[in-house]
Amino acid sequence: MTFGAGSGAPAATLGPTGVSVISYAGVVRIALPTEIVGTGIADTLLEGSLIHSAYVVREQDMLSIDIHGVDGIPITARAFTTTSPASLIIDVARSATDAAPVGVTATSAAVVVSPTPGPSEYPIVVEGYIAPGFKSIHIQLLESGEPVANTSMALDGDTDTWQHFTSTIDDGPIGAAVVFVGTVDGNGRADAGAVVSVAME
Repeated sequence: MTFGAGSGAPAATLGPTGVSVISYAGVVRIALPTEIVGTGIADTLLEGSLIHSAYVVREQDMLSIDIHGVDGIPITARAFTTTSPASLIIDVARSATDAAPVGVTATSAAVVVSPTPGPSEYPIVVEGYIAPGFKSIHIQLLESGEPVANTSMALDGDTDTWQHFTSTIDDGPIGAAVVFVGTVDGNGRADAGAVVSVAME
């Protein structure tokens, strides 16, 4: 990844940058320095054997990049920088562990990092990001197709990056349920978004 200065020239150096692996999701998360305020791309597909996509995500005044690994393959990562011009190099490798990541739920409108499909417990932390341009989202917990928990969140409507969100569902039914993140129609039915099937315990 390369970086530029406000003048349009290549940046000479890159400030403090954090890189971590969310192992259960198979995601490499890069926290960029606060001096990085914009991006030329919001997301991209990557033709690799270990990674397949990357998303630029804005949370308040901070930018991060999530690199999504190929489903079912555990990954590890290391990072280093170069100067003049400033660039960040992420070296992704297959992890030695046999624990395969569950992965994320991703659509063109929403990416849900948490919860992951399968067993879960209350409170449910719903975390991920919404596509550029959305000004609000709805988060629903549905049982047998009917919403039993429903909340809405206002967003800035940023158009250059995906928009981070996090919310909590404190209580609800036990057993099979669905977490929906996205938009709903005039009748309150789930419309465009991402659906995660969970088994509440």
